[in-house]
Amino acid sequence: MPTVTPELIRHIAELARLELTPDEVTRYAEQVGKVLSYVEELNSVNVDGVEPMVQPFDVETPLRDDVAKVFTPGKILESATDVVQDGFKVPQIMEAK
Repeated sequence: MPTVTPELIRHIAELARLELTPDEVTRYAEQVGKVLSYVEELNSVNVDGVEPMVQPFDVETPLRDDVAKVFTPGKILESATDVVQDGFKVPQIMEAK
């Protein structure tokens, strides 16, 4: 695993078009180094015979029946605050010339 140096962080920042302060470069070099050390530690774990999984437990998503509902225009317009010519009245957003 490569050593994370401030030069490497500056190079990555340049590739990502990021401007980092010298303090950020130092801090990120330390933090990325710790993350990579942890990944290296995880790579040493024996996982032979362990099935890959997406979630740690089975999730069942309850589904309802797909039922089409038909509404009449009158039923839909019952909830309207204002109706004009069998339709919803909305605020004017454009001026007439």
